[in-house]
Amino acid sequence: MYGQLIEFELLDAKHVTTETGLRANELRSLKKLSFDFENCTVTVKVGYSKNSKKAVLPL
Repeated sequence: MYGQLIEFELLDAKHVTTETGLRANELRSLKKLSFDFENCTVTVKVGYSKNSKKAVLPL
C-alpha cells in the first residue's frame, strides 16, 4: 500500500510539472497551501520562481 501511495504522488508530481511547466526547484517548494483548487491554480513563492517573483499558474 505504501508503494502505491508513493507511485501516486510521483504521478501527481509529473502531471503538475507537465501541466504547469514548473522547474524541479519550483516543484520541490510546493506545499498543500500552494494549491488553490477553487480557482484551479498553483502558487510558487518568491524565492523559488525563475524570476524571483511570485508565480500563480493555472492547473
